[in-house]
Amino acid sequence: MEKTLEQNPCKKPTLAQMAIAIPLTVMGALLRLAPHFPNSSPMGAMHLYSGSKVTGWSAWLLPMGLMLLTDLIIARPLAQIGFSAFSWMTPVIYASLLLNVAIGRQVHKNFRLWKLPIGSLAGSVQFFLITNFAVWAASSEVFYPKSFPGLMACYLAGLEFCGYGASFLFDLGWCLGFFAVHHALTRAIEFSRKPQTNEICS
Repeated sequence: MEKTLEQNPCKKPTLAQMAIAIPLTVMGALLRLAPHFPNSSPMGAMHLYSGSKVTGWSAWLLPMGLMLLTDLIIARPLAQIGFSAFSWMTPVIYASLLLNVAIGRQVHKNFRLWKLPIGSLAGSVQFFLITNFAVWAASSEVFYPKSFPGLMACYLAGLEFCGYGASFLFDLGWCLGFFAVHHALTRAIEFSRKPQTNEICS
């Protein structure tokens, strides 16, 4: 039988599992505030993880609230160097990240290890396609003509911006990290709850 990260992946998460999932989601958002390479933050993976491990509407509201909170925190430092944490692209970015939550929901169903890289890749690709399409649609004809070649030029520029796929690898690394830590902590809790027996050797 193929290995899974949980014995019963389709059952409703226990209180102990939620006690792991929520702090890990919060930690993922806080890592966004730490120094990191461009396009390497864990936000995409965090939304996918939340969709898979956090129950109910919290799976959607928690990562979105954390995204908004971290945007507010970095707004002033960004403004000091001439950038803005909020723009016309903000709703597009938020909507695309919510799709990662939906992907996480699908990853959770009948969970198998092979679903993780596929889910991570799907989240990375949809974010790349949606956000760069929005840039092309809103750009001046001078930069990207409203034509198929103009759209391809925008995607090519976006591919260069994200390090020719390096951001996809960062997403995969964060995704595997979130699920691996969740699995390790779940196993540790299960082990600690097992009754301890003292064997007497004669």
